[in-house]
Amino acid sequence: MHKENFGKLTRNSTSVKVLKHLSQASDSVGYLRWNNNGNEGSATCFVFKESYIFTCRHVITGIVGEGIEPSKWASTISRCVKVIFDYEEFPPREDNAFNVKPWFEISSENLDYAVLELEENGRQVPAGLYNGIGPAPLNGLIYIIGHPDGEKKSKDGCTVVPQYNRGRKCEENVQAREAAGDYVCSSFLSIYTQRSFQELLGNSDVVTYDTTFFGGSSGSPVFDSNCSLVAMHAAGFHCEYQSGVHSIIEFGSTMESIIADIKQNKYWYNKIFGNCQDEEMLNP
Repeated sequence: MHKENFGKLTRNSTSVKVLKHLSQASDSVGYLRWNNNGNEGSATCFVFKESYIFTCRHVITGIVGEGIEPSKWASTISRCVKVIFDYEEFPPREDNAFNVKPWFEISSENLDYAVLELEENGRQVPAGLYNGIGPAPLNGLIYIIGHPDGEKKSKDGCTVVPQYNRGRKCEENVQAREAAGDYVCSSFLSIYTQRSFQELLGNSDVVTYDTTFFGGSSGSPVFDSNCSLVAMHAAGFHCEYQSGVHSIIEFGSTMESIIADIKQNKYWYNKIFGNCQDEEMLNP
């Protein structure tokens, strides 16, 4: 007779080497908060290169509010946004906050990304994540670092949902809750529409996954098991059940798609990358 108490079927452990790399990368992840005349909120961002930070375009839309002409977006963002990189214990320290310059020229609604620039004011900006970019994995583990629900910085390890399996995975998540007696009260809830949900299922510009990161985590960097930066967490599709709102699937735009979009505009590319060569951005 042989007894084995330490065996399990699914491997979800993380090596110490990966943890060290993720810890180092987390220094470049920021807590982005705003107060625009009572319109308050928070999200996540990360330093990409030098003083440039990435976050989601829908975050910027939420900051400026409705009815503001585009020519005033930059000044509005600069006036009400602050970024904190060392929010690891509550409450966040405002004395360490960076302001944002009145500059907003690079973004995409389709890929849901935006670029902002920090005001350094003689202080050192974290190193940035530009020199460790990789392709989004088709399956396996990924890691998200951010500030879900405006809370202190944290990491979530989650599983990639392959593109061919996205529709089935959503159905399984709904059916699993209904099997447990938790029934759907309303259909998909998201910043997106039912039509865009169908578009998501075949969209190769995003990576999809299950995560516990929800509100406030938009703009979080997503890493693969080699600690390459592979995507930026954007949003998710949720269902309202009797017990509350729960996620069906979450997604983020791949960094390869974002960089390719920036490259199409020579001014944008030169502004952010300068003399940087493509090889410098690849994770060795």
